[in-house]
Amino acid sequence: MTTIPALGEERSPKAAIDGFISLFNNQQIASLDDAASSPWFTIVDGATSVFQSYSEMIDFEGLEATGWSYSRTRDVDVIFDDGNTAFVSAFLERLDRSDKVIFDGQIIFVLVRKKEDWKLAGWISSGNSDIPLGK
Repeated sequence: MTTIPALGEERSPKAAIDGFISLFNNQQIASLDDAASSPWFTIVDGATSVFQSYSEMIDFEGLEATGWSYSRTRDVDVIFDDGNTAFVSAFLERLDRSDKVIFDGQIIFVLVRKKEDWKLAGWISSGNSDIPLGK
């Protein structure tokens, strides 16, 4: 469950990721782009990809064709936060309709603070080149 901070209260990097996953599961593409920094990047097994927006990277129809129903994170740990940039380590899981895990991989999310809120800038992963993105 994602909670909205009270007026004047700042969201944490972890709360920003929770909110992003909620938007992702609801396939709210425009809101995902708003919650992400532009450009968006990924580094997977040493290969860097840059996208003008988050929505340029993801294809929900293709993702659903892999059996995906929803995603979740576990073992979320803020490993760096200087107030402007944060690195958050988490395991990202993709699950099917029967709650069977079809992907599980460790990811480092990179967040940047923009206009008093955290935006996801991208993620770094090693050994997860098979992460389903629908493309």
